[in-house]
Amino acid sequence: MASLEAFRQYDFEGDETWKAYLSRVEIPSGSEDALLKLKAKYYKREIDPDFEPSSVAKPAVPAADAASQAAASATAGPAAEKPANAQAATARPGPPGLPTRSEVYIIAGEWALVLMAILSLQPFLPRLAHSAFTLTCQLSLLTNGLKLCLQHGTPSLSPFPAAIMPWMTAISGSAVFFPTLLSVILSSNRHLGVGVLPLAIHALLHADAASHHTFGTKRWYQASFGRVHALVEPRLELLRTAAAAGEVGLGFTTLLSVVQLGLRGAGTAFVIWNQLKLRYQSGHSGHYHKQVWLALNQRAAPILQRVPVLQRLVGSAQGWFNRRA
Repeated sequence: MASLEAFRQYDFEGDETWKAYLSRVEIPSGSEDALLKLKAKYYKREIDPDFEPSSVAKPAVPAADAASQAAASATAGPAAEKPANAQAATARPGPPGLPTRSEVYIIAGEWALVLMAILSLQPFLPRLAHSAFTLTCQLSLLTNGLKLCLQHGTPSLSPFPAAIMPWMTAISGSAVFFPTLLSVILSSNRHLGVGVLPLAIHALLHADAASHHTFGTKRWYQASFGRVHALVEPRLELLRTAAAAGEVGLGFTTLLSVVQLGLRGAGTAFVIWNQLKLRYQSGHSGHYHKQVWLALNQRAAPILQRVPVLQRLVGSAQGWFNRRA
């Protein structure tokens, strides 16, 4: 029972390896049972070898429902069984095959993004840093935009803008939406250069997990990117916390830019801080954002105790962050 409870509490949304694996498997739309079985098999293989996937089962069907289903099945005959069998065959994951062209583009683009982000942060060659910053934003927009299209499909543009609104609503809750939006914001705000840090970390985590899953048995991978994986894997929590810290740091940077840019800076700050609130409340990033804010609160506590006005201001901000939209 404890193992089953641990499975139910496991953060699949925060597991980059799971997300990379899931992106390679086709599951019929609305097939929650197939997704649950896939999660159970993954959990046993990657997390807990003692876990029994058969313990994850749908609740028993009530007698009345079972009788009605049996009657419907008898009425429909063999023809009704064919779609179910076809669906089960589609949902059954096969062994990992060759990556699709889109997956290769994403992996290659994210590794290039990490390199460009490093170059953009170096202080010795300003022109190179500026060009690398631009490429970082472009690569992030391309790779994350492609991931959104693979996950949610290509949006319909006619009639515009009504047709695109359902798609925007669907992607706004995705973990990929924030880096996509951040790429757009950074591309026209060079002074927010610190924002490339979370972009690079998100890209590194996904590229590392996807590369390891796809090419982990290849010799060339083990001699190159496999060494990076050996460094990244034990430090996942640290890297995710660092990404959250970079996002929070970006938020404070936007507040400073309000003085310099006026209304334009205020608009950027408004968007970023609303996204930070959503990230704080999100299931896949909230844990790390709360850790960052807790650390900041502990460091600022002595100052806040001496300045009651600041303490009230911080209290109001905390209330806003915890208030659900």
